[in-house]
Amino acid sequence: MKIYQAKGRECFFYVVRKWPKIIIGALIVAVLFGVKTGYDTHKSWDQKQADVDTIMQQREALVEMYDQSLATIEADIESTEKETIEYKEFLDGAVILRADENATGIASVDLYFVSYNEDGTVKDLPDGSVELFASALTNSIDWERVATSVEIPSNFLDQFLIISIDETNNRMMTLKMFGLDAGQAEGMLNDILNQASVIKEGYISQIPGFDYTEMNKVSYNGRAPEYIETRSRIQNRYNELLVAARDLYASKDALEAPPEAVYMPTKAQVTKSIIKHTVFGGAIGVVVMVALFYVLFYLNGKLHSADELAYYTDSNAMAYLSPDKKRSILYRFFAKKENNGLLYSQKDAVLRTVSNIKAQYPEATKVMFTGINADSEAESLKKALAGAKGMGFMFGIEKNILTDKEAFDHVSYYDAVVLVEKADMTSIELINKEIEQINLAGKKIASSLLVR
Repeated sequence: MKIYQAKGRECFFYVVRKWPKIIIGALIVAVLFGVKTGYDTHKSWDQKQADVDTIMQQREALVEMYDQSLATIEADIESTEKETIEYKEFLDGAVILRADENATGIASVDLYFVSYNEDGTVKDLPDGSVELFASALTNSIDWERVATSVEIPSNFLDQFLIISIDETNNRMMTLKMFGLDAGQAEGMLNDILNQASVIKEGYISQIPGFDYTEMNKVSYNGRAPEYIETRSRIQNRYNELLVAARDLYASKDALEAPPEAVYMPTKAQVTKSIIKHTVFGGAIGVVVMVALFYVLFYLNGKLHSADELAYYTDSNAMAYLSPDKKRSILYRFFAKKENNGLLYSQKDAVLRTVSNIKAQYPEATKVMFTGINADSEAESLKKALAGAKGMGFMFGIEKNILTDKEAFDHVSYYDAVVLVEKADMTSIELINKEIEQINLAGKKIASSLLVR
């Protein structure tokens, strides 16, 4: 059995002829690969099946959360910085903090609380009376008045009054005040006692006979751990504000933009990505389809060129475009290139074939046109053969001799046989069987036609 060695150019033009199928295949791959890949690429990280609208809703929610967090931190920064500045100014103006810790002014007094009957005898105080008086005193002291009494600013003065109640004797309360020296501390304590006497007058109306006695009143310079502790606490508060401001700035720097701003696109970006992946999928589809037809060219066992038909039939073969189908200009261009610039119409190819038979077989009078695809070309062949009536031949268009017994029986009746086959459709195996059957009938193929 003869095997035709296909040429590379025949494979190229075979693939070119399949351009409609290549485009359709590429579009299918573009849809299946491109659109799906583009869509999946932009799915939500926690909702893989979410559509673009859901992704955008998540994006808007996360952006809103980010904006709120950022606004809160910036508001805290502004508030903390303002508080720090005000606290620093207040701290710088606090004269009370400048006392020598080893020679701090200290003034103290014990208040002994009692309650008298109308006859002057002592009676029990109601429970909590001393604690209530201490609270009222703490909340009622006019510190501006206290500061004026010793001519210093009132900054933090309220922090340096220590009020304590004796645990063993709940009638005894101690007031202790600190200053730059003993005189200043005593002056402030005296003013506080004056204000306390006013509060006491108010209590008398509620607790008849309510009174207290000042005892152990002293003032001196010395070391006072309570003063040192209070001053350190006040000064440390400024450092705490500085640290808080620094931490807020660090939190602002650490606050990342919403992840969707990087990984979740806008609708325009989604559209652009889908288009990009669709085009990429289409390109892949073209490559896949070209590769598929390249393989099919060598594996499908079909007839692809006039040269191949001439090789198997051992006759002259001509190719023409089927008149039953409209062909694009591009298709005609490549078909002509494939046939080395020679592409005939059906009528022209048939007439040339008849002329060649007349020249090669001058004694022949009856010519048979048959083939696997002769049936589909019968009507157009009749029209084309009408132009060859004056050449002295009788023409017959028979069905496929492999499937029609009557057509096979007619082979012996004719002097010459012309095979009519279609490119990319007729099986080489069937052509060889046709040739075998024609040879068994004692006839030789005079010429062949390839229909494109």
